[in-house]
Amino acid sequence: MLRRVSTGAARKPCPGPAAWGCMVAAVFFLVCMSADVQGADSESGKFCISPESLYEFAEKNYKSGDYLAAAIEFKRFSHFFPDHPRAAEAGFKAGMAYFQIPRYGDAINAFESVVKQFPSSERAVEAMFMISRCHAGRNNIREAVNVLEAIAVRAPDQDDRDRARFESGRLKLESGDLSGARLSFDKITPGNRRKYNVEQILRDMDDPGRIPAKSPFLAGMFSIVPGGGYLYCGRYREAATAFFLTIGLAAASLEAFDNDMYAMGGLVGLAGAGFYGGGAIGAVSSAHKYNRKSYSDYIQQHIGSRREPGFSLGIGSDSVMVSFHWRF
Repeated sequence: MLRRVSTGAARKPCPGPAAWGCMVAAVFFLVCMSADVQGADSESGKFCISPESLYEFAEKNYKSGDYLAAAIEFKRFSHFFPDHPRAAEAGFKAGMAYFQIPRYGDAINAFESVVKQFPSSERAVEAMFMISRCHAGRNNIREAVNVLEAIAVRAPDQDDRDRARFESGRLKLESGDLSGARLSFDKITPGNRRKYNVEQILRDMDDPGRIPAKSPFLAGMFSIVPGGGYLYCGRYREAATAFFLTIGLAAASLEAFDNDMYAMGGLVGLAGAGFYGGGAIGAVSSAHKYNRKSYSDYIQQHIGSRREPGFSLGIGSDSVMVSFHWRF
């Protein structure tokens, strides 16, 4: 009995009307979603990322506090759309996003890219100011000052040059370089000297006696009495501790010797002598710390309050970005 053998491939069942409806709906949904974030190239028919959508996405991340994602997207924007009117602003905002984290090294790289790629843009000079602030944030004051001095020489706008001189003088003043600070303040042009109140700052610098200070020598001398040096520096808790502990150890040592416990008396007396000497050294160190803090407070109150706050203002076509910083 012969059997018919099928040599063709098994036929798959055709999709029903419901399946076709689902497929059409899925395609329509994908097209609608892509239209919101993509634009079509009329010549090639291909879809490409819209610069406006990418910028808005980066801006959304920045406003929500996701600074790392914002930095990546702003860098992506300036890389793929270097000729876009917002390219310099995007590069600058990438640096600001890193600055907020803070990742000062990445911020410096982003700001340097703005200076190199868009040297004639309004953001180039502000990017250099931010590079200086990044170095200051890393406690690299010398490099921060070098960047400011470069701005003071190369910036096309006189106000920017004077601002750089003022910021340079302030950093030098905070680091204790009084002569360097004076040179920077003296270079500010007459038109901006009143703006930065330079004359009053220079008068304050000429009167160092107005800054409260403690003499390290006197702190050491007063330490002849246990705790006296700490008391002179206003550290009353340390003064009381040093006085009572030193007197207690001395009394314990004498008591041990009176009871013929010479080994014990020697050990306790040695500990007391070490604590007594350490109290004198600590008092001298306290005087130096007092002077550094007093100097820093004086600058913030009498000079820092006369300077412009550390902020940057960016005005875009549809947004305003303000960055404020305060060193503490």
